[in-house]
Amino acid sequence: MADDRVDLTREDGLVVASPPEEIAGLLEVRGLGVVSVGCIPRTILGLVLDLVPATETERIPEFGQWNYMGVAVPQLRLAPKEASAAMKVYLAVNMVIGKVTSVP
Repeated sequence: MADDRVDLTREDGLVVASPPEEIAGLLEVRGLGVVSVGCIPRTILGLVLDLVPATETERIPEFGQWNYMGVAVPQLRLAPKEASAAMKVYLAVNMVIGKVTSVP
């Protein structure tokens, strides 16, 4: 996980995300400043969220695809200022990994 910038590489057919060395473990929090937090040095990118105004989201959307160097990653548009945004992220991640399914 990274704040502001993420370095991406393609490895073994997967997109791998990592924080830039100079800001790894740091998080800028509006009203608090820069704080030191734990850091995962690298992870497989499993979902791309486009943060958009609520007027640009669909009520019942389909996952799209974001492509990086020939690797397709599930993509979803999300309104970050809605009170339910964090729960939607949680559910979307669980849908991608197969723990939650949508009902047709």
